[in-house]
Amino acid sequence: MSGDIPAVYHRPSKAIRKEASDVLMSGRVSGARLMTAVLMLIFCLMLSAFSAQAAMYAFELSIPIEGDDLPLWYLICEYLLAAAALIFAAAPGWAGFGELCGRLAEDHRFYGDSPEQPGIELRSLLRPWTRGNYIRHLRAGFAAIVDALCPISIIPLGYLAGRYIGWATPRPFDLPVVVLVNLAAWAIAAAVLRLISMFSLTTRLICEEKLGLFKAMAKSYAVNRTQRGRFFRLRLSFIGWWLLTFVSCGLALFWTLPLWGVSRRILGDELIRDFAPQSEDDIAAGRGYKDAETEEKESNTDNTENTEENTEKPEQENG
Repeated sequence: MSGDIPAVYHRPSKAIRKEASDVLMSGRVSGARLMTAVLMLIFCLMLSAFSAQAAMYAFELSIPIEGDDLPLWYLICEYLLAAAALIFAAAPGWAGFGELCGRLAEDHRFYGDSPEQPGIELRSLLRPWTRGNYIRHLRAGFAAIVDALCPISIIPLGYLAGRYIGWATPRPFDLPVVVLVNLAAWAIAAAVLRLISMFSLTTRLICEEKLGLFKAMAKSYAVNRTQRGRFFRLRLSFIGWWLLTFVSCGLALFWTLPLWGVSRRILGDELIRDFAPQSEDDIAAGRGYKDAETEEKESNTDNTENTEENTEKPEQENG
């Protein structure tokens, strides 16, 4: 068995991603836990697509409208129903997938060089929907979906808004207006992504510590408050992987999502391990976190005070 891994502070995103890649490529977990996570990923993708399409098809059958030009209220209701079906059916599975990615990192540390190997757990595929787990995983999955889709959805909305505003703008100002609106959408998406990164631990805290949604958000914000840029930089470091997933027509998704999940787990372990709040007031105020620089400053201050006290004692005795 391998020992505990010492805390590493302020590691760059590249190092965290490299460790996550080593975890996935390690024979200690890749033959079993990774296969379980991939099976959960396939199941969640199929369930998400089926639930959304089934809800849209049922809505079209219940409220039929002839013609290709559908009214705006009809489209809004249809997509809202599809989103609700996706959340209630597939959101717990996405939270379970995040748990399995976390167990990949844990098994890599726990088993070490032991000949004992973890096996494939098919029961884990249905665990998020079992009694006693569904509501908690539903909340966690909802937080995960908002965390993943909210910043991305701003970009196409900005593109559509730019097109409509550009059509209404007289020439030759239409093209600059379209460009400015799209640039504004990208800037807003980046700001929202940075803000949401403060709540990146919400899903994990709901599943593992069984906190409520708002308490988990408060603790996640407190943990990320003193190092608010780390999750944001980790997200930015995955842009190349998401582009590769898009170019490969989704085939690279079966590597990118586990890599992203394990990287989140590793970074979350570093932040949570060093966060030791004393009360709920400390969580709300963001107190309790000590990084390497703070601990070094405190130790240097204590050593300086002890040196001054030891210097004063002989002087008083001589006096």
